[in-house]
Amino acid sequence: MVADFNVMVCHPNRIGGETVLSGGVFVDSLPLANIQDRAFAKVARTADADPESTWFDIAFDRQRNIRVIALLAHTITTSGRVRIRASDVSD
Repeated sequence: MVADFNVMVCHPNRIGGETVLSGGVFVDSLPLANIQDRAFAKVARTADADPESTWFDIAFDRQRNIRVIALLAHTITTSGRVRIRASDVSD
């Protein structure tokens, strides 16, 4: 029997206290720091759709292996684009 869906379990979630977030322009009541909260109901919202407002950096406390990146509960349309760049250099 083939399932009609896929399941992925990812652990551990590294967005919490192991990261420093910066960049973007976010609404004061829904700041970027909200994405560090493990409750998916807590959201961050950019001030507008200008690309410079939506770009942000995630800096980890040390070098980490990242195997999965998930954007949950977002409002990106099917024609929207996401670019993820990673580096092991701090700059």
